[in-house]
Amino acid sequence: MSARGARRAAGVALALLLVAAGQGAASAAPTQVCEQGVAPVSPAPGDVVVAQGCVAPGLVVRGDVHVLTGVEDVTLTRLRVDGDVHVAPSVSWLQLEDAHVGGDVVLARSGLVVLRHVEVVGDLRMDGAGTVAVEDSTVRGDVEGRIGAFGVWRSRLFGAVDVRGTDGEHIAGAHLRGTWVGGWVQVRDARPSFVASTFAAGVRLVDVRGGEVCASAVGTDLEVRGARGGPEALRLGGRALDGRCAPGSTVNPVRVAGTVRVLDGTGPAVVLDALRVADDLVCTGNDRAPALGDVVVSGVRAGQCA
Repeated sequence: MSARGARRAAGVALALLLVAAGQGAASAAPTQVCEQGVAPVSPAPGDVVVAQGCVAPGLVVRGDVHVLTGVEDVTLTRLRVDGDVHVAPSVSWLQLEDAHVGGDVVLARSGLVVLRHVEVVGDLRMDGAGTVAVEDSTVRGDVEGRIGAFGVWRSRLFGAVDVRGTDGEHIAGAHLRGTWVGGWVQVRDARPSFVASTFAAGVRLVDVRGGEVCASAVGTDLEVRGARGGPEALRLGGRALDGRCAPGSTVNPVRVAGTVRVLDGTGPAVVLDALRVADDLVCTGNDRAPALGDVVVSGVRAGQCA
């Protein structure tokens, strides 16, 4: 056996021990391994450990799925999991496609993880994951955690979204495109980019580093607090162009059903343009007063936006 193969075998053995320990004595269902040349029995009555080379289309798992450290270029198609999916650190490339997860999806600091046509009944939790892409999917719980790059396209997120960038000089990105969100959205220490999306509750952007919101609707309030700027100022409004926000007039402005607050910014002036506010517009404590363009406010303009 090669050194790499020996390390992989040792890793699988350790994972089996850890999973078995987590199950407790009350669980009689054995843990199976999916790796190159080895496919678990389906439906698997207990947990399944996914190692390098796993190919098991249509796999049904009654327990949890654990993806091992070091897995690269693995696609799990038509996966059905009653429990959770746990992705270990340093997984370089993993894709779930046409899958159903009855519990949570938990992502450690990894490379690229793609969820495409996936329904997650529980939460999507991230711990500094590298790049996470969610496409044409549904998450019925919350989305939370530290992000490197996080993007959602044409999806439905029923719970709250609360994400923040990882520590360091890298500016984390939080992208939502053509997505509906049922709960409050909060982005901290990152660069938000929200295009053609609907937020049934409110949006809170805290210590963000530039970013953009355009062609979108907010069901309650929109608050910007402590905007620091990044390579550019934060822009609220504008037109959607090729999946991004661009300056200029538009027939689809940002519509906020509540109040817009721009507070305590320390970076470049926040740009407000193509913005319709059903309640008040309040701007206070910013080092530079927000730059106002095509803004219509049904309530009161206060502070630096008076």
